Amino acid sequence: MLENIFRELSFEVVRVSQSPTVSYIVEDLVHLADRAQLTMLLDKFSVDWELVCTHQFASHVSQALVRHCGNFLCKR
Repeated sequence: MLENIFRELSFEVVRVSQSPTVSYIVEDLVHLADRAQLTMLLDKFSVDWELVCTHQFASHVSQALVRHCGNFLCKR
């Protein structure tokens, strides 16, 4: 089920991360992401870093993504 959620999220993650309500859900989902899912989300956000880092709600998702990356730095 989580795979399906991330697959659907990949189409609209930047847009839905700008929503005051949905951004909290996306932020929680980031903490459940595996390496491949995290990479996909980062790729989607990399299209417009300025927007996702400065937007009132998307910036919290961006921060969660960066923090979650630390969980994979030492793991192979």
